[in-house]
Amino acid sequence: MYSIHELAVLSGVSKRTLRYYHELNLLLPEQVTDKGYRVYTTKQVDQLQQILFYKQFGFSLEQIKQLLVEEEENKNKMLEQQYRRLKAEKEHLDTLLQTLSKTIEYQKGEIFMTDQEKFLGLKAQRLQDYEMHYETESRERYGDQLVDQTKEKFSRLTLEAYQTSEAIENQLILYLQQASLTDKEKQEVVALHAKWLTQSAPFYTTEYHRQLAELYRLDDRFQSYYDQKAGDGAAKRLSSIIKEILI
Repeated sequence: MYSIHELAVLSGVSKRTLRYYHELNLLLPEQVTDKGYRVYTTKQVDQLQQILFYKQFGFSLEQIKQLLVEEEENKNKMLEQQYRRLKAEKEHLDTLLQTLSKTIEYQKGEIFMTDQEKFLGLKAQRLQDYEMHYETESRERYGDQLVDQTKEKFSRLTLEAYQTSEAIENQLILYLQQASLTDKEKQEVVALHAKWLTQSAPFYTTEYHRQLAELYRLDDRFQSYYDQKAGDGAAKRLSSIIKEILI
């Protein structure tokens, strides 16, 4: 048996944090005495070890709470997703470090650096942003195969193709910053957005385009992408335009 003080000393987790975990129903004491003292056993020690393990690998407390009660199959799926994310982050960080190192040497005149090499770090950062904010939702909605194919296609983009994609998006942002658009301009917005999607997506269909429009309307993470670039409400305007044109 452990008091809250003893468990805090044993685990290195503060008493305040243990109380907070209790409030969240994340780590329940074996019992609470009549005087309000929390009592823990080896069972809670094991649970706390799991919580700290999951925290170490980037899971939120809400995700950890779900993991602790999930069936083994679902738990493994969540762990595999997190493993892929962390592995991708490591690969992207390695690429960024290599690009930075070469850039320093290039700036000093010590080596020659191709435009393609300069471009690798930018692609790595874009992929990492996607994985951190959008990948989980995309996999749930479209499946692993489509997401993997999309990432593979993007990673193979040439410098010219990447610059084309950036130019298309910049045109799109200019339209979305306008308060109102003509019917012709709305058609141009949808055409630009479709062209931008095909730069990385392995295929394009109007149904896929409409589904993405729904995410711009309903999902805060997808909304923030265009709202940050073109102002508040830009993502919902884009969603409405796509649905209006692709009836």
